Amino acid sequence: MKNNSKKNIAKTLLLGWRETRSLTIDWVNFHSIKTLQQKLPRVGLDTFAKHLVEMSEVQKSYVDVLYGEKLKFSEVGKSSLNLSLVTKSQLIRELKFEDQRLYEAINNIKNWSRPVKLFNKEYPLYYIIELLTRHETFHHGQFIAFCYSMNLKFPKSWKDAWALP
Repeated sequence: MKNNSKKNIAKTLLLGWRETRSLTIDWVNFHSIKTLQQKLPRVGLDTFAKHLVEMSEVQKSYVDVLYGEKLKFSEVGKSSLNLSLVTKSQLIRELKFEDQRLYEAINNIKNWSRPVKLFNKEYPLYYIIELLTRHETFHHGQFIAFCYSMNLKFPKSWKDAWALP
């Protein structure tokens, strides 16, 4: 596949990423900080705030790959944020900071044909965007399950995007 075709695939995947991240931001804005810090029945990521920080940290690792580094999740879970005192604006700022890094990396890519090694396999460079979207969507699914079990409401954008009652 030619580089231009791969660039078009990346652009299409990026549209999906932007929509997915927009839903995440809507979700954070919709809920109170008290809800975001409420304990969840999940080992490790036991608050929504921890999920959001982990999403940002994983995004950083994937964006580093776009900059030519090896994938390393060693920094995931090592945030300097005090999650018991974190604010919604701090959480959103973390997510948007990594988005800015993503868009800068994408704007600097000249060769979408460059393969990347992930999980002991080679993939096309644009696969990073698909992985980001998949990872974020995975968390959306967890958020939906937790919201149902905790009787929490959803923002309109989520009701529309995920066909929630």
